[in-house]
Amino acid sequence: MGIIRIFFIFIILSTSLFAQTNNKIVRFDDKYFIIHTVKAGESLNKIAGTYKVKVNDILKSNEMQRNLYYNQQLYIPIELNDSIISFRENKTKKEKINIALLMPYYVEKNDTMFDGFEDTSKVSSLYFTASEVALSFHVGVKLALDSLNKQNVNIVLHTFDTNNDTNKVLNIVRSGKLEKMDYIIGPLRAKNFNLVCQKYGNSNKILINPLSRIANDVKKYKAVYQIYPRIEDQLREIVKFIDRKYKNKKILILHQNDEVAHVNSLKRSLSKNKLNEINSHEIIYTHVDSIRDIFSPFQLVLIPSTNKAFVSKVLSSIRCLDSTSVVFGLNSWVKYDNLDIDDLMELNLHLPISNQLNYFQEFDQQFIKLFEKTYLTNHTKYSYNAYSIIMHFFGNEKLYSFKKLLNGGYVNTTMPIYNYYDYDLILAE
Repeated sequence: MGIIRIFFIFIILSTSLFAQTNNKIVRFDDKYFIIHTVKAGESLNKIAGTYKVKVNDILKSNEMQRNLYYNQQLYIPIELNDSIISFRENKTKKEKINIALLMPYYVEKNDTMFDGFEDTSKVSSLYFTASEVALSFHVGVKLALDSLNKQNVNIVLHTFDTNNDTNKVLNIVRSGKLEKMDYIIGPLRAKNFNLVCQKYGNSNKILINPLSRIANDVKKYKAVYQIYPRIEDQLREIVKFIDRKYKNKKILILHQNDEVAHVNSLKRSLSKNKLNEINSHEIIYTHVDSIRDIFSPFQLVLIPSTNKAFVSKVLSSIRCLDSTSVVFGLNSWVKYDNLDIDDLMELNLHLPISNQLNYFQEFDQQFIKLFEKTYLTNHTKYSYNAYSIIMHFFGNEKLYSFKKLLNGGYVNTTMPIYNYYDYDLILAE
C-alpha cells in the first residue's frame, strides 16, 4: 500500500486555488440541462427566451409553480446537438472547474504516528488505517483528473481533511473556502455531509454523496446527487428483473418487524404483473426448523434487510433446507464479511449493485490497465468508485442514470443485477 502513503504526502503538500463557473451543463437520464441561477427582475418568459425553450418545459423540469425567487436554481432543458456539445466542450476547456474533496484523511495522525519509528525504511508503506478509504478514493480521483487534464479539461482539485469530525467540517463550511467551489464531493459520513447540505444544498453547486447509503439529504436538497442507490430503487430493480426472468414463480419475502414498509412496497410492485404467487413472512426465529414449513421445492426468496446478523443467519438456514431457492438481497450485502461464499453460490444470490467493476466492459478494462500502469499495483474498489464518479461528471462517460426527486435532488438508478458464480460476482444478464 505504498501508493496510499505517497498520496498522503501529496495531500499534505497540496494548496488551493479558487475560481467560479456559471451556467454549468449537467446530464441525467439521457437529457442535458443548463443550470441557471435566477437574477433580480428575471421572469420565466425572459429565461425561456434566453435559452429558446418553452416556459412549460422549465416548469416541468423543475417540478415547480410559476413563482420565482432571487438566486433560485433552475434546470433548463436543452437539446443534445452538435452546437450544445461544442459549447460544453469549449466551456470546459476555457473555464476552470473547482472541485472540493472532503475526506477523512487524518493528516495530523498520519504525519505524527511514525515519529521515532525505528525502521524508517518501512514508513513509506504505512499509514493510519482509518484513512484508508479516503486515501484510496483520492487515488481514483487523481487518476481520473490526470486523464482529463490531458484532454485540456481545466479542473482544480481542493482537498479538505474532515478527520471524520463534525466540528472540523463545521469549521470548513464556516471558513468560506467552499464558496467558490463548483462541485463538492463528500464528506463520507451522512452526519457530516448534512452539514454541507445545510449551507449549500439548494445552491447552484453540485454536491455529490459518493459512498453513504443514507439518502435523507437527497430528499430535501436540490443540489445533491446520491451515488449509492436507495433501498426502494434497489427493490424496483429486483422486481423488474423477476418480471423478465422469473414469471409465474412462487415468491417468498422474508423480513423483520422494522422492514414492513419495504415489504409493502415490494408487494405493490410485484402484484402489478399478477403472475406470481407472493407470500411474506416476518421472521422472529431464524433457525432452520422455524422456517422449514414455508418453503416449497422451488421459490424466489426476497430479503429486503440491511441487518447484517439477520441476513447471515437466514441465508445459512435456507441453505440447510431440502429445497431450491434463488435469493435476492441488497447492495449493502457485498460489504458483509460474515457471509459464506459457498452459501451465496448455492443459493444463487442476486444483488442490485452500483459501481461494481465488470471485467468484460471496456471502460472497466481501461481503468484497470491505466491504474496498474500508473501505480504498479492492483486497484481498490474505492479507487474505482472515485474514478467512475469523476469520469461521469467531467468526462464523456455515462455511468449513472439520475432520477429527480420531488422537492429534492437526484438519485442514481443504475444498478445492474449481479449473482455469485464460481466465487465471483458476475452480471446476471
